[in-house]
Amino acid sequence: MGLGLYVYYAAWVMPVLTLAWGAYLLVFDRARFKRAWLGLALALVIAAIVFAPLGLELARGPRVTRIQVTGAPVRALLQGDPRPVLETTLGTLGMFTFAGDPEWLYNYSGLPVFDWIVGALFYFGAAVCLIRLRDLRYAFVLLWLAVGISPAFISIPAGSFSHTFAAQGAVYLLPAIGLNTFQLLPTPYSLFPIRVKL
Repeated sequence: MGLGLYVYYAAWVMPVLTLAWGAYLLVFDRARFKRAWLGLALALVIAAIVFAPLGLELARGPRVTRIQVTGAPVRALLQGDPRPVLETTLGTLGMFTFAGDPEWLYNYSGLPVFDWIVGALFYFGAAVCLIRLRDLRYAFVLLWLAVGISPAFISIPAGSFSHTFAAQGAVYLLPAIGLNTFQLLPTPYSLFPIRVKL
């Protein structure tokens, strides 16, 4: 986590994920929180120690940063205009199947993360996680997704792949969760299972 903080500003949400996970455990599973809180705190302390050299350098003085370049929606929100944050939030939430990153850095401009088949599994997986929110495994994936894509809610361009890379693991787990759950549902197809000999 500490080394990740050196890589890109979007990684700065990972300590937030650690805190959010601790808060989830405190609310939903106190016994596990009592066993885990020290490890979570230790992870944050070690990450802070590793990050300290860069953190001290950044604290030394004002300079133009990437956040000043991409953070126009936050500045507008602080001045009382929530419209840019709402626009970037909706654009980011739509990046999975409607319109992806508008830049050409990591993909074709505007190409969504998933096609509609995998996208449907992604949304189904997200719904499964919401329904099973009290199960630690599903809750963690949702927290990971929400925290990981949050930098793109407050920065431009909306749906930027580089601003959401902290959520990449969760994004690709959700279609798998959806597919796995779908396979367990009783359907007419389950009467005729497909068998493959290797």
